[in-house]
Amino acid sequence: APDDSVLEIGCNAGPNLEGLRQLGFSDLAGVEISATAVSEMHRVFPELAGLVTIHQGRAEEVLPALPTSSRDVVFTMAVLIHVHPSSHAVMAEMVRVAQKYVCVVEAEDVTTNYVFARNYRRVFERLGCTEVKTAPILSGSFPSANSGYVGYRARLFAVRP
Repeated sequence: APDDSVLEIGCNAGPNLEGLRQLGFSDLAGVEISATAVSEMHRVFPELAGLVTIHQGRAEEVLPALPTSSRDVVFTMAVLIHVHPSSHAVMAEMVRVAQKYVCVVEAEDVTTNYVFARNYRRVFERLGCTEVKTAPILSGSFPSANSGYVGYRARLFAVRP
């Protein structure tokens, strides 16, 4: 709901957060490693930049400093695929920070030297979450989706019973 607080991990210059702002969300925050991306947000989305709270740094360092259950929704898109398979700390921190939901839009089938696909349902259920909804990103079902995301899967998890 628009009155929910939202945190995006890996927000880049903010296109997802801008979309949420345009839908009426106002309590928005992001984690972004790139200072260049944050600067670009101020140029491309000035209204968003004046509203959003940006935590600049690596998710592995920023998330542990955030209070438990401090955001209603924590989400990421095409970021967790770059987290090494031996590390689930980022996912555990996402669950800790979220009060209601964790949403991920990630590739689950292709692994390369810099993309680590995994079954996010299994990952987040092992962290105590319950999957509420899942949907594959297909060109027919999401015609406006960037073609680079076709084949990804969106998953919504409840974090508290």
